[in-house]
This record gives sequence, C-alpha cells and structure tokens, in this order.
Amino acid sequence: MTEDKTNCLLCGREILQLTADRRNGMCAPCHGNATRPPVELFAETVFDQIDATLKPFTSFKSALQKLQALPRGYTLCFAFHSVHTDILNGGISQLYSNSTWALILQAEVAASLAGMNNVSTLLREIVYYYHLQGRSKHKLSLAEDYFAELPPTWNKSLKQLDDEYFTIEGEANSVVLSLCRDRQKLFSVP
Repeated sequence: MTEDKTNCLLCGREILQLTADRRNGMCAPCHGNATRPPVELFAETVFDQIDATLKPFTSFKSALQKLQALPRGYTLCFAFHSVHTDILNGGISQLYSNSTWALILQAEVAASLAGMNNVSTLLREIVYYYHLQGRSKHKLSLAEDYFAELPPTWNKSLKQLDDEYFTIEGEANSVVLSLCRDRQKLFSVP
C-alpha cells in the first residue's frame, strides 16, 4: 500500500499527505520557518545580506569597510556576533589574539544599543583590562572618557572577566535579536 502524496504549498517539494495535513499543507522545513518569530526571520535576512556583502571574506578590517555601504545595524550585528562567537569559542584571550579584536568597540556599542548594559559594561571592562596592560590596540579610537564609568579601584583578572562573560551568556545571546526587534531604524537608510 502506497501512502498518498502531495506538494508543499510553499516550496513545491513532494511530501506525504499526512505531513501536509499536520503542517497546514507545508513540508517540515517550510512549516518551521512559517512558525518562527518575525524577528528571527529578520535577523536571518540581516546575516544573509552581511554574507552577500562580504563575499569573498578576506579580513575583518576589509569587512568593516565593505559593511559601511549598508546601514549601521549590519555592522553592529556583524561585530557583536563575531566578538561573541570568538569569546565563546576560546575565551577573551583568543578574542584578543585574533583579528576579531578590531571589532570589540563596535560590539560594545551593539550591546549598549540593544539595552544589554551588563554585556556592554563587560566588553568595556575587557578593553580596559588590555588598556591597563598597555596592550589596548585601540588607544587612538577611544574617547577620553571611555572608561569614566568604571570604578577607580577596578582590578579584575582575565579569568574573572571570562567567568563573568559566561555568566551573562544568555543576555549576550540576545543582543542581535534585540537590535533587530527594538532598533529597526538601524537597518534602514536614513
């Protein structure tokens, strides 16, 4: 006995009628996309545009230059995602050692604009850690009062900063979606 088949209403792929009945006429992938929150779909289109703009990827410095052709939100999402991924992959020391370090100031702005103050402050503290070590690489880019909000007795180790970042990982994971949901103007041409 053969099972009845039909085609997905969205992509046309052949599927079992039973699947279509369970998923409003759609295959599982199309149904999954149809039920995703709009902000997730928007974030996906943001990263699709970033990927298309950066092909072929050569360096983070070149990426920042190419992304200047797009509205600012694209640069902020790219910078935060890159920095966040590097920290999760190998910790802050890996971020600093990689060329991704060039993006940390933009990542901090992204977290701030997303309203993720704990993440923003911690990224600023990471920059401060290397600044105190005389290894900032961002001295010329920093405003004179960039560290003004940090207490004068600030004295954290790299391990403390790493541990704190992983403690607020959930908040950091939501920076890009918060930008896409709450800061739509960042993704449109003024």
